[in-house]
Amino acid sequence: MEIKEHGWTRASESERLEITKELFSADVPWGLYNVVPDSFRNALALVDPRWMSHKEETVTKHADPTDRDENFRLAFWTEYNTCKDLDKPFSIHRVMSGVCSPYYYKHTILKTPRLVAYIVYPPTDYMNFMKNMLYKGQQRMKEIMSVSAINEVTETDKDGKETTKKVLDMKLANMQLKTFALLDNRVKGAIVQRVKVEQKNLNVNVSAAQLADASPTSVIDIDKQLTQIDRELNRNDEIMNNRRALELHSSQPIGEKAVQLEVDSNPEKGKKH
Repeated sequence: MEIKEHGWTRASESERLEITKELFSADVPWGLYNVVPDSFRNALALVDPRWMSHKEETVTKHADPTDRDENFRLAFWTEYNTCKDLDKPFSIHRVMSGVCSPYYYKHTILKTPRLVAYIVYPPTDYMNFMKNMLYKGQQRMKEIMSVSAINEVTETDKDGKETTKKVLDMKLANMQLKTFALLDNRVKGAIVQRVKVEQKNLNVNVSAAQLADASPTSVIDIDKQLTQIDRELNRNDEIMNNRRALELHSSQPIGEKAVQLEVDSNPEKGKKH
């Protein structure tokens, strides 16, 4: 039923009821008119249906809702969508829970048609809203990439001769390059940077006494202790080399052609006789 200007205010009660039923889908099981309780259903009859054809921003500005009203609206549609998905009865008490008192619902919301119109106006779905924002962002990027960063500038010299030259808009060019890099990474993926880390472990056997005496207080002390450990390691290597030389010498037969080894304290100075 079409509502013309002042048609709602001049309509009879029966005509308003028919308009309300049509507006809030009384002909379908999960229509809003059939789901809400009687108290809210009576408040729907006070809503001018012309408001439902306006933009959400216009309805919100007209209603001038408080934070409590906004929370009630979100809770109202959360309850509606949940009950519809789970096929369970709609509860206005679950809507009010944690949002407002029954007194506020009865004496403020139900008696304020502009608030009722704001509440029953379905809020934009989050995912649909984000998709819409993404679409608008894509359009803005298209506009940015379509603008030429090279402008023609006409200059006049002292003799009155005009010359035209091309000038690059650096700010716009940088923005276009950043936009292109963003799109390129989105389509092809960002370049993977790998860092090769090499780790070398040095196992050093240190006695408990050495650890007890080790109390470095500066970089110089630490360097001295490392030097001492290195000397101990070299001394151990020297002892092992001398031991192997002695074992080799003792394993050879005693005779005229036997080779004698003179083992010195330094294995590098060993000589054959």
